[in-house]
Amino acid sequence: MKKLFFTVCLLMAAMFLTAQDVPQAINFQAIARDANSEVMANTPIMIQLSIIDGSPDGELIYREIRSLTTNAYGSFSFQIGREPYMAVGEFADIDWAGGRKFLKIDYDPTAMLQFNLSLGTVEFVSVPYAFAAGSVSYIDASGANDGDVLAYNATTGRFEPVAMSGAGGGITVETDPTVPDWAKADTKPTYDYSEIENTPDLSGYLTTESQTLADVISLSNSANNNTISDLAAPVNANDAVTKSYVDNLIAQLQEAINNLGGGGPTVPVPSVTTSDASNITSSGATLSGEVTSDGGEVVLSRGFMYGTSADDLSQNVQSGSGTGSFTANITGLADGTTYYYKAYATSSAGTGYGEVMTFTTLTIYPPSVQTNSASNITMTGATLSGDVTFDGNTTVTARGFMYGTSADDLSQNVQSGSGTGSFTKTLTGLSSSTTYYYKAYATNVAGTAYGDVMTFTTPASTGTVNGHAWVDLGLPSGTRWATCNVGASTPTAYGNYYAWGETTTKSSYTEDNYTYSSNPTTLPSSADAATANWGSGWRMPTSTEMQELIDNCTVTWTTQSGVNGRLFTGPNGNSIFLPAAGGRYDSELYDAGSYGNYWSSSLYTDGAGNAWYLYFSSGGYGMYDIYGRFNGLSVRAVCQSQN
Repeated sequence: MKKLFFTVCLLMAAMFLTAQDVPQAINFQAIARDANSEVMANTPIMIQLSIIDGSPDGELIYREIRSLTTNAYGSFSFQIGREPYMAVGEFADIDWAGGRKFLKIDYDPTAMLQFNLSLGTVEFVSVPYAFAAGSVSYIDASGANDGDVLAYNATTGRFEPVAMSGAGGGITVETDPTVPDWAKADTKPTYDYSEIENTPDLSGYLTTESQTLADVISLSNSANNNTISDLAAPVNANDAVTKSYVDNLIAQLQEAINNLGGGGPTVPVPSVTTSDASNITSSGATLSGEVTSDGGEVVLSRGFMYGTSADDLSQNVQSGSGTGSFTANITGLADGTTYYYKAYATSSAGTGYGEVMTFTTLTIYPPSVQTNSASNITMTGATLSGDVTFDGNTTVTARGFMYGTSADDLSQNVQSGSGTGSFTKTLTGLSSSTTYYYKAYATNVAGTAYGDVMTFTTPASTGTVNGHAWVDLGLPSGTRWATCNVGASTPTAYGNYYAWGETTTKSSYTEDNYTYSSNPTTLPSSADAATANWGSGWRMPTSTEMQELIDNCTVTWTTQSGVNGRLFTGPNGNSIFLPAAGGRYDSELYDAGSYGNYWSSSLYTDGAGNAWYLYFSSGGYGMYDIYGRFNGLSVRAVCQSQN
């Protein structure tokens, strides 16, 4: 942060009484430098000047705020009491004869009405008391009429005279003795000494051409305490009339100072309360406060000061203006850290603060995650499941599963989003008859956490049930299909023919000798030809399972061992061959070698006399319902258990 170092002077001298009015203003000029003593050129700043009665801790009788910009040399100037940016009280109403007066100087290098930095408080010793005498003329402060003015001495804390002798006796007495011409730059907020007309000759004091008036008058004379009695010397000792006049004036001023009194307007700063913080995370929080009273002036800004120490609330966040409740969100905090904060509100009268309160950000931990059981296990795939039960007080940026064929080598990784809660991931391309190991994981800025290692085993691609072979085609449902027709011992054999709902073969298939009269949506096991002939591990496929076979397999018209039929190749590369076995009506076998007709266990509900069956030829394939249930068709079984 930039810090201002001011070279300050007040260009007001004590005066002789005349018939003219004293100007109600004090010239103020300074140079701003940063912490490296470099001139702060062309920089916006704000100055707050407070005139205090009686003692440095006395009653505020006047305050003004200046918003200004330094010039190319870091210099700026104005007149206290004239056209301030904002003010409390009236400068013209100050009773300079009513007691000791002190000047407090605060500044804001951000030019945002945050007067948290101060140059301290100094006492007006001689200069402003000319106001108490009415209209006055110039008095030299050193004993020789050589143009002395007063400058602030940082060592003594007082405004003291500095000699500014020049050719022709320095500053001459004007016909209009309000202030010297060279100090009347009230229309120029910043200026160099060389820019002002009718200036005294300071050639004996300027060391470089760029040196300004402020550089000269900043010199202090610590040998002179600048008390009222010191003003008796600056007259020509040979001029008894003038000396008598001045002695009389000094006596009057001293009497006025000895009878300090009066007072000035006091405007309170805004009243503010600090409330509990909320929405506390590992890196942020919401601060709350309330301006309960504006103190009689408009609240220009409000917000919070905060930091990691009650003695260093150096960070600031603003939150609008006016009275009432207000909040501000702060981010970028360190986890597990206690922060101190207080609300503030600023008006032209100053800044009011609430009490200092604290909150502690959450400590960041690695997340908590658990591994759940796998599901939908097929010969080539499975769905893994996990759950992030705790985010570790920060965002979970990644989660997923590590897996492999050994508990010591979970080298494969699949991700599944971010955040907390349950999550899943479906694996594909697995090997059949293989045990896989897996564990869930979750990651945040503190690291990666893992759940327990669990296992699942993919089923085999082929096998037997009751001596009859099956194959896993890698279908979504996991359905395993028989490799032969019921009644056949090889994939290319036609096998037996059955009427829908009958479990034995016949020599003739007619509507008259059809024996199954029930109309179930799906055949029960007692009327299922596959179950009746191959045992409880087998059944006829539903129409849905037949449609899945069509939708997920590559279907090809082919010939195997001299037999025509359709080859159904599943997603995993395994296949089954269904021969074009035709069908039986009455005592005849028809369309063998050209058509295939395979019963499902599903009734055609829009016409109870028919049932769904898989039909194909060399020209196409699909699900049909036109054959009556009494016809003798082929049956290709599926396993009862899918796992």
